[in-house]
Amino acid sequence: MKNTGIGDLLMKSFDGTIEEHVNLKNYSFMHTEGYAKVLFQPATIDDLRLLHKEFNSINVIGNGSNVLFKGDIDRIAVINGIFNNTIAVDGERIIASAGMSLPQLARKAYENALSGMEELVGIPGTLGGAIKMNAGAYGKTIFEIVRKITVFNMKRGEIKDMDASTLTPKYRDSGLEKDDIVVEAELELNRGDRNEILDRMTNFSMNRRMRQPTGGYSLGSIFKNPKQYPAGWLIEACGLKGKRIGGAFVPRKHANFIINDGTARSKDVLDLIDLIRTRVAERFNIELELEIVLL
Repeated sequence: MKNTGIGDLLMKSFDGTIEEHVNLKNYSFMHTEGYAKVLFQPATIDDLRLLHKEFNSINVIGNGSNVLFKGDIDRIAVINGIFNNTIAVDGERIIASAGMSLPQLARKAYENALSGMEELVGIPGTLGGAIKMNAGAYGKTIFEIVRKITVFNMKRGEIKDMDASTLTPKYRDSGLEKDDIVVEAELELNRGDRNEILDRMTNFSMNRRMRQPTGGYSLGSIFKNPKQYPAGWLIEACGLKGKRIGGAFVPRKHANFIINDGTARSKDVLDLIDLIRTRVAERFNIELELEIVLL
């Protein structure tokens, strides 16, 4: 491997994998192009410390369920492989690594007759990503059940534990620092009836499948819902259902989605986002904010 921009100490001491000129297509649920000059897949917290020492800044992602790559990137670290191997139940608490998926956690809660995650079962992201963006569904947000969080700060190279009560989460915003990476979290749930929990999980999952479009690649909801109206309603009212740019289109089933039919470029998606924002602003004087992350 060429050692372009990678320090000798990092090359010798890094326990994870390092690749150069990597196609990022499979690292985003949108499945559009983009290349990384260097892609790191750290295996330990010490690997993150090495990256912190070596670089002033580095992009970090988890499973890519809400990330759209705008183009090429110098350096990126994919951390999902580190924090995906621990889940434990202690009474009415679940302590889990940040890389565990919300569906995995919901199933674990159900198996232990713990209620509180049913609404979140269909969210495809990881626990860490859900906490970072304060993910939610059907009126329930992750911060309603999060009690403790362990984070690693990439800017300072520090790991710390915190009570969730010290944060002030808002709609799709945890209040964590930009450079904080969630390592682990403790969830507090309630004892419940296993059959009732399963019924609720099934109903929420079925409702989600009925409402959400299929048949391509997607990042879920593209825009945050403004206070006045749901983003999907605003987009539909502008006559944009079915609107297509290249391989990217607004599905007729739910207007707050953008689907890649398999041929879309990142530019197609970005141009469609810009068009939607412009039309909504012109008609309703509302500026739509992105729910997804652009890198």
